Amino acid sequence: MAFTGRFVLNLIQFASEIGADFAHLLSITKHSESSLCNESILLDEDVYNSVIENSIKNTGDHFFGLHAGEQLNLSAAGLIGQITQTSETVKQALEYCCEFANLGCSSLPCYLNDCESHYEVVYIPIPEWKSSLAIRHTTDGVLAFTIKEFRSLTHHKRNLLAIHLPWDEPENISEYQRVFGCPVLFNQPHAAILLARSHVEERIITSDYDLLRILVAHAEQKSQRRTCLLYTSPSPRDRQKS
Repeated sequence: MAFTGRFVLNLIQFASEIGADFAHLLSITKHSESSLCNESILLDEDVYNSVIENSIKNTGDHFFGLHAGEQLNLSAAGLIGQITQTSETVKQALEYCCEFANLGCSSLPCYLNDCESHYEVVYIPIPEWKSSLAIRHTTDGVLAFTIKEFRSLTHHKRNLLAIHLPWDEPENISEYQRVFGCPVLFNQPHAAILLARSHVEERIITSDYDLLRILVAHAEQKSQRRTCLLYTSPSPRDRQKS
């Protein structure tokens, strides 16, 4: 499992904006800021988990992931964001988000399910990811960011049906309700965003078929390269043995 340098850099930059030491978090990655912008840079689970844990500790923000997803600019989505804006429908945009999720974080794959009465985007962390703290904050952040993108595509006219989260309900859920703006149910089988069928099937007014084809072809190439890097990069255990 691996996390792209740019994805981690976005989190570090946000953490520094709310009180964390940028240089300290950057040092955990053992890369320079410019190096993390290189799409070939992948960080392993131990480094990523340490960045998340130190970000929470240094900022004192127990909703760090939630706030990061809420505050990150949509431009942080990069190529995926461009694809969603040029897709024909919200459904197509969400399908591409799921297909190319590994361009940001390969450890939290997502799926768009047709549930007859509604659609749901389901997030299931890979089994090898052992840090429950990093999983929770990353999931919170990805959900918040995806919702932000959905609201942008529908021009903030559409609401969510509900959010499902697989962990215990905290004492105070008001921050979840504020960010998500819909009912939030805990202790569910999976993390998921529930959306009305009519909202998902809406057309996107910024759609551009010709540009979309170019962007998707580029994303497919990047995704294939990312997959190759994931399978050829040594794991932390392998590095320790060598």
